[in-house]
Amino acid sequence: MIDSFISNYPFYLLFLHSSPSHSPLSVSPICSSPPPFPSSSSSSLSFDPSSSLLHRVLSPLLLQYSSPSSLPSSMRDKERLIYTVRHGERVDNVDKSWKASRKEKGEGWDDPPLTDRGMKQASETGVRLSSLPITAVFSSPFTRTIQTATQILAQFESPPPLYIEPGLAESLNACMDPPGIPSKEHMRKLSPYINWSYTPIFPLPLPKETGGDVGCYPRVAHTIQSLLDNTSGNILIVSHGSPIASSHLYLFSRWAYVGQCTISTIAYRHGNYVALSIGDSSHLSNQSNLHPIQSKKGETEKAKELESKVIEERSQFYFPSLAPSKVIHVFITSR
Repeated sequence: MIDSFISNYPFYLLFLHSSPSHSPLSVSPICSSPPPFPSSSSSSLSFDPSSSLLHRVLSPLLLQYSSPSSLPSSMRDKERLIYTVRHGERVDNVDKSWKASRKEKGEGWDDPPLTDRGMKQASETGVRLSSLPITAVFSSPFTRTIQTATQILAQFESPPPLYIEPGLAESLNACMDPPGIPSKEHMRKLSPYINWSYTPIFPLPLPKETGGDVGCYPRVAHTIQSLLDNTSGNILIVSHGSPIASSHLYLFSRWAYVGQCTISTIAYRHGNYVALSIGDSSHLSNQSNLHPIQSKKGETEKAKELESKVIEERSQFYFPSLAPSKVIHVFITSR
């Protein structure tokens, strides 16, 4: 069976893994990147498919078919790390009247700054990350994410450049129309680290989105893949709950909505994106009330539906002649 599998599908390998909060089996491919728009995890999960028996048996056989010179740039690095960080605590997390007050005054309500606690969270996150070889930081253009990225970079002895990428902005269902993204002048006041030579993947204004929190997934997926294709080394992404969850879904097929100022680490290893840690809060002095759960009614269900769709589409993309149930059967009988 293994010989037959290799002869038909020499470049791909599927891993089976389980999670208490998801279906018993899900699939992650070995490839340079997930397929277009169709790729999460609880905060306690740390999953490394390379430790599986199937990987150890098949990986050496599969690698002989690979030619690194013919691979996309995002696959040529032997290993790189992608760090994702959600912004720190917002003022409207504490002052429940803040948003309503802004609306009453006819002022923007979708760009709350960080609280003092949020600034401290970001600084503590920076201390954790400051010893790591990060080559670039990409941030959503909102105030809270720029503040978070700035506090992180302030802890670096030699801070990498900060690039503002609207493609990492908050899901538009949580924003005004148009979104209340601060002006460049205001951004300059927020951070001395911004490199203005950067050309965004998604220039403003952002395209319209539908579907609630998961509506940002196509935009975020395209942004993440473009960043990976056009950068090298380890990168840090600072964004919001739904875009961070979308990036996790795109990279390793799990919707992971994480807490504020938590760190997720995704490793790229020989063409496979591996979640090393998700929503790590161990660096924070106060780990309570990090808002790790989607609070809007129905959004969790939408996320689960999208995750199931992504997993199904990926199994069909990599094994078009096999139904998902047969893909699972192949690996159950091969173990």
